[in-house]
Amino acid sequence: MRKIVFNKKFLIVVGLCLSVAGGLFIKNKVNTKASDNGIQVEHMSVTYAASEGDSEEILEEDVDETISQEVVALDKQKVEYNIGDIMNVDDNYFVPMETEVQDDVSYQVVGGIKTQKGNFVIKINSDKKISNDDVKNAIEAVQEELQ
Repeated sequence: MRKIVFNKKFLIVVGLCLSVAGGLFIKNKVNTKASDNGIQVEHMSVTYAASEGDSEEILEEDVDETISQEVVALDKQKVEYNIGDIMNVDDNYFVPMETEVQDDVSYQVVGGIKTQKGNFVIKINSDKKISNDDVKNAIEAVQEELQ
């Protein structure tokens, strides 16, 4: 049997090549995530982003992650917020959140929808309280936008 001997320079070059290739792979993986798209619907600003996967469980995880990110950002900014009861709209659930900064109240609702083009996480922002009908209008607007 033949013995293979590697010298230190060869191992360093291979290590550098693998680390550069790994870095490029990770960079491309991160950049392929869909960016937020936004539309204006009545008094609401609506943003939506594609979910990481097509299953309902992944959509729920993406919605929960989005809500967690919002809460962490509000905590860092020391902004008071209240999370309301879950809103069930068209077989989807949405979580309402109310924030107050210097007597200015803003409202946000975060949820997920399933469309023919995949699953999407939706964030609805408004200066007025957001009703179930407002959420329905936002869902319809996003679905039209995706066609």
